Amino acid sequence: MVERGEDYDEKIEVIQINFTYGMMSHFQEKYQYLFDDKDYRIYEIKDKDGKNFVKNFKIYEFNMDYYMKFWYDKNKEMIEKYKFIIMMNLGLSDLEKISKKDKVIGKYMKEIERVNKDPKFIEYMLDEEDQRK
Repeated sequence: MVERGEDYDEKIEVIQINFTYGMMSHFQEKYQYLFDDKDYRIYEIKDKDGKNFVKNFKIYEFNMDYYMKFWYDKNKEMIEKYKFIIMMNLGLSDLEKISKKDKVIGKYMKEIERVNKDPKFIEYMLDEEDQRK
């Protein structure tokens, strides 16, 4: 966060990651050409001449419908290729299954367990949920 009067540090990269569902259905008729066979999009803030206005900020939007199709179709090759994106949408039992075959996912699972038992995290999430409602 930058306070008034402070210099903005463009050396810090800011990346926002969105896992989006319904990308195709939402824009299908009007903007089909933008989404054909695309699994993700990258957005940048540009001026009217196409020059980057903010150089250190990008939004990555992943089309989860595209990735989850591999999971539902049980396409082992594509699941292996995109497992780190697919796992963002899996329930606990499916995550446990694939964590037995992959050490990185196993480490991810242990971290999820640790965070979910952290009273500060639980309090933060409860406060955030209250604010949202």
